[in-house]
Amino acid sequence: TIGAIGDTAIALKLAATKAIASSGQVIMAGGILDPDGLHQDMSSNTTLSLTTSSTFDFGAGAAEIDFKDSHGIAWTGGQILNLTNWNFSHDSMRFGTTSSGLTSNQLAEIEFNNDPNTLGKAYLNAQGYLVPEPASGLMLLVGSSLLAARRRRA
Repeated sequence: TIGAIGDTAIALKLAATKAIASSGQVIMAGGILDPDGLHQDMSSNTTLSLTTSSTFDFGAGAAEIDFKDSHGIAWTGGQILNLTNWNFSHDSMRFGTTSSGLTSNQLAEIEFNNDPNTLGKAYLNAQGYLVPEPASGLMLLVGSSLLAARRRRA
């Protein structure tokens, strides 16, 4: 369990690959987990649970965290799993090996960089990797810009 004492979040920095032993479950209960730019593969045994709003901090560089399919694990509704310093070009997080590794309710509780509108909502690709879905407003803006540029050329 990675939690908090009072209002102070406890931070756990993983200083080696496979630093979390393959256990049944990692429980995020208000704390901060920092993979420190390393690959943490817990995909064979370890699921993720969210009981209180918590954070994964990807600030140290390219990191990958792999969990076992966690769609059968109840997350406390209304809590946020924030992925801070997330860089979609080199950070990754995986839940199982298919797009069904988390439920739609679990995915709705994930935010990238403290803002659900910056990178968009979370979804899992066909291999189970967490991917930010571009916000619809951003897509509309890009589409409008491309249409305007095309019209100017015509």
